[in-house]
Amino acid sequence: MDQEIESLHDNLLALGNFKRRIAKSVRNAIDHALNGPVTGYYDIDDLSKPKKSTIGVSVEDYIRFNFEELGRSHHLDFKLGGIDFDCKYSISRGWMIPEEAFGEICLIITSDDECSTFKVGLIRTERDILTGRNRDKKRGISSEGVSNTKWIHRGEGLPRNVLLNLDDQKMSRIREKDSGQKRITEFFRVAQEVPINLRALKTVAAPKDNRQAARRARDARETLEDEDIKVLTGGQSDHTEAARAAGVDLPDRWRVSVPARKVSGYDV
Repeated sequence: MDQEIESLHDNLLALGNFKRRIAKSVRNAIDHALNGPVTGYYDIDDLSKPKKSTIGVSVEDYIRFNFEELGRSHHLDFKLGGIDFDCKYSISRGWMIPEEAFGEICLIITSDDECSTFKVGLIRTERDILTGRNRDKKRGISSEGVSNTKWIHRGEGLPRNVLLNLDDQKMSRIREKDSGQKRITEFFRVAQEVPINLRALKTVAAPKDNRQAARRARDARETLEDEDIKVLTGGQSDHTEAARAAGVDLPDRWRVSVPARKVSGYDV
């Protein structure tokens, strides 16, 4: 048993909302790389290889932002409770370890955006579990090494990428509209009972229209009223309660469209 890993594991969980904050950091990093409001991208597979490689650096940056309790290490990424550790993210679980982290503790993270899942765990990168060597002298982790990871979380919890989870037919209906307003209205029409954040609305609206996404969402609400579809906004108590009655947990500032009959008892 690695006592430093055990201690770090307990200290990380003691920070409070550790899993939620890691998931938020990963979501932020992926969205930053996609830059949907400018590029229209919502799928990591659409990114170039160099762009994909920036996600790992962004995950570290967002973890530093979302975990003010973590200190800076002199030779690795973070320090907590006197223990230095590195942080490595990989889309494909192909974590690459730099020389300065050989034999050190690494917080390894991976995610599946389509399934809204992520994994985060701790591993000691001893040389006997490291494989290969790329031109930057970084080495991978063997499957045996990964199997010895002390996982902190494995499963659901990554904030949902709404657009990636829409089927092709629904995406086609959205894309065929010839204006940002029409695309946002169609988005609410075809993706009912699914919470939608402002970034997704901006991505659908396209670059020329994304600054007006919030206003266009309000206009869509008025249009869809005539179709007996209600568009609710999280953070407004009556809307949040109505969404809950319709079976939807609606975060603040997110929006959701629901059949009017499901919220007929609410003044929304």
